[in-house]
Amino acid sequence: MTIRQRQHLLAYLGYYTGSVDGLWGPKSRDAATRFQREYGGLTPDGTVDGDTEAALRQAVAEGMPEREADSFWEEIHYFSREEFRCKCGGRFCSGYPAEMKQAVVLVADRARAHFGAPAHVVSGLRCRQHNANSGGVENSQHMSGEAVDLRIDGVSADTLLAFVRFQPEVRYAYKINSTNVHFDIPREAG
Repeated sequence: MTIRQRQHLLAYLGYYTGSVDGLWGPKSRDAATRFQREYGGLTPDGTVDGDTEAALRQAVAEGMPEREADSFWEEIHYFSREEFRCKCGGRFCSGYPAEMKQAVVLVADRARAHFGAPAHVVSGLRCRQHNANSGGVENSQHMSGEAVDLRIDGVSADTLLAFVRFQPEVRYAYKINSTNVHFDIPREAG
């Protein structure tokens, strides 16, 4: 399998977000490492050996194996894992091209508790194709579970944004429109 083919498979599965250039650089190694961690039973070293290549082919052919949801969901009072699922409707992924990161979900839960009104995940996880179809940036943190777009009933985006910006986990936040706010956390090292 060529490097370009590996990059294409990793991109199809939502791990690789760089240009398919045939060069195995940091983005390729990071994508392979994340795939290896999430697929299970593989050494997460960023190289594509025979086992990883076989797993890539199997994941593309059959889909990623179901992953155990992180145990932090027990601490979340107002949201379920399902609410953060990719909204491609199963056309491009299983709904979970990654797992949501605990910090971003905790901020959303805290905002819901603070305002005391129903909250809605406008956009949580996105697979690579859904992200592209949604007009998302090529390296969107939605694809790695590190971002969310949120709306809270009866709360303006300005008010929600002011709350979110003061949360210690938040790296960046902005108003999408009059009701929706995007926020993300620092990217994971790796």
